[in-house]
Amino acid sequence: MNKNYFDIKSIMRIIYYEKIYIIILFCTSVLILFFNLSEPILAQMFINKVIYAIKNEKTLFYGVLWIIVFSVKSITEYIKKRTYTIHRGRVIKNIQKEIFRKSMQLSSRKAEEMGTGYISSRMNDDADSLDGLMCDNLIGFVFSIIQGIWVLILMIRMNQILAICAIIIAIGYVSVQFFYPLKELYKNFAEVRSKYNKDIFDTLQGLRVIKVHNSQAYEQDRFESIISNLIQVKNKREFADIFRRTASSYLYALGTPVIYFVGGILILKGQCTVGIIVAFIMLYNLFASSCMTIGTFFPQFNISVGAAERIQEFLNIPGDEESASFNESNFNDYKDSLRKCDTMPIIQFNRVSFSYNNDDQYSVKDITFSVYPNEHIAIVGPSGSGKSTLANLLMRLEEPSTGSIYLCGKPITDFDLHTVRDFFSYIQQDSYLFGRTVYENISQGKALTLSEIEKVLNDAYADSFISDWQLDVNTLVSEKGKSMSGGEKQRLCIAREFAKNAPILIMDEATSSLDALADDMVLKAIDGISRNRTVITITHKLSSIKNADKIYVLKEGKIVESGTHETLMANKDLYFTMYNHQE
Repeated sequence: MNKNYFDIKSIMRIIYYEKIYIIILFCTSVLILFFNLSEPILAQMFINKVIYAIKNEKTLFYGVLWIIVFSVKSITEYIKKRTYTIHRGRVIKNIQKEIFRKSMQLSSRKAEEMGTGYISSRMNDDADSLDGLMCDNLIGFVFSIIQGIWVLILMIRMNQILAICAIIIAIGYVSVQFFYPLKELYKNFAEVRSKYNKDIFDTLQGLRVIKVHNSQAYEQDRFESIISNLIQVKNKREFADIFRRTASSYLYALGTPVIYFVGGILILKGQCTVGIIVAFIMLYNLFASSCMTIGTFFPQFNISVGAAERIQEFLNIPGDEESASFNESNFNDYKDSLRKCDTMPIIQFNRVSFSYNNDDQYSVKDITFSVYPNEHIAIVGPSGSGKSTLANLLMRLEEPSTGSIYLCGKPITDFDLHTVRDFFSYIQQDSYLFGRTVYENISQGKALTLSEIEKVLNDAYADSFISDWQLDVNTLVSEKGKSMSGGEKQRLCIAREFAKNAPILIMDEATSSLDALADDMVLKAIDGISRNRTVITITHKLSSIKNADKIYVLKEGKIVESGTHETLMANKDLYFTMYNHQE
């Protein structure tokens, strides 16, 4: 990874944005530090006075004050933990919002290349692993250093021999924490897990293909290989962490018997008191706790930095799209441009070329044509000739490598994305439906009334089968509409485009996968949505475009013919051959 590309400041800005939580965490940390340092001193005073029968009015006072300090400290710790939980939740939510926003800005091609499992891993696993960068962890680290120094001073003042024992054990404990590269182990595991999630999602999506090809055994072996690799990487990380934690716990616990043993010898020699031993044990626990916080800070910090790097790498992916959101200026720009289209082409391609890999392998090359308002044009050609690429370029799902595209006489790049896409309704072969209600699928976030939804359903000939369900627009559509036929899904998608009411309709193989009956119903719906619109039809079914005002024939990314159906048939060239072959 290019280290210069990673800017941890952007992650930290999100974490430290809400100052009120940081102030509360800081104040409670100060109080807890004060209470921690007070308890051993009160314990020493109380125990020495009780054991050595020093009876005065302050004996019970020290005991009661010790209990009060302990109780108030517990309440303060509760407030601190509760505040941290709220703050952490808000931070994770904000980071996940940023990741989701970036995923919405990715080009469709880039998002498909990365896969939903990969993006989901960034949004869930990595965002949930940022504890080491949270303000509570950093505040705790600083206060642990302060507490450790104060406790060390108190221990040395109480008994230098016991203090030396505690320091030696603490050095061993902290050293163990530094020797393990958990950051790299975590990053390796997170990367493998992302690929695992992506592969599982892809496999389950293609379950029908697997069953048809009887390749279950192959997939089972393939999964076993993938999961074995994941477990191997995970075990490597876990074994290192288990050894680290076991060694740390041993050294942490070793301090108590060592202090009792050495302290017992000192008591026998008359160099120490029971009260000092009890207070020293409490101080050692505080010192060890400080060392534990300091020691665990660095592995946890490294893990969180690894997660933050992965998140930032994702957020730093060049976005092909700026944020597309509605505002009044965009809407007015859109309306003004439409009014001008009365006297000029609504769409113009001027020597447009495009390559998916930015090389010399162009999907479309030197394309020039114009489309006028309410004109119906068709784009045909062999598979791979660049037909769908033209639609992607129009809607700015891709950007031209060279050349220019104009909407209503204005360069398409002068419009913001929201305005560009307001020009288009898009019906494609793979009619995609979300696992949401019929209303949500059609409205796509717009505030449509029930009567408006019912009208577009009726216009798309979709009201009949919804009535057959004996349900309404609040019916929950199954994932990707798997419980519906192809014709039903397509008509719901057409209803969605009716609701959008855009001036240009792009149909990309809209009926190529439907049977004759469904095709007839969908064609009726398409005929309705095509009225008073500019229509661009991309299809292999040449019989469906005989009435188009103009037909463009593509071959190897270039326009090789253009004209009406009659003209192209008279030319007896590629279109003529394709049409007769289908007939």
